Amino acid sequence: MCAPCCALILSCLIFKANGQGFGYDVQGDMIVVVSFCACVAHVLVHLLLLRIVVPLFGRQDSDTSAGETDPDKDFTYKELNSSVAQGWFSVNPIHCLRSEHIYEHTPPCRYFVGGREQLLEVNEKIGCYFKEEEGSCETEDNESFEAQKTIS
Repeated sequence: MCAPCCALILSCLIFKANGQGFGYDVQGDMIVVVSFCACVAHVLVHLLLLRIVVPLFGRQDSDTSAGETDPDKDFTYKELNSSVAQGWFSVNPIHCLRSEHIYEHTPPCRYFVGGREQLLEVNEKIGCYFKEEEGSCETEDNESFEAQKTIS
């Protein structure tokens, strides 16, 4: 994405520096051709470097070279989202609004708010798998709240 932008900057610099004492003075309309050729050449060199040189410095996958397999290879999104409330969909407010008002899912994907996990509903068709287990919510009784309030 940056290759054409950088090439355009290069072509503008060549056009602007023409005849200004930088070692070249192209006469007439030929400066447009030179600027265009520099732009195209830059894009080609930029893309070739990205395609050939950059992968040489990439990280090698050490697990596959040692013969080991990834322990989480078969771990699915459904398994993760069944135990963790913050899912790909439930933390995206736009997705939640679309689910309710545009797609009219029943039940819709609810927006995740910390401490309000009990509001999330399971709808496997849209990728919402989290359901808070009964009794897992730790609630404070009124006496402990009042005791904390008086200490503070």
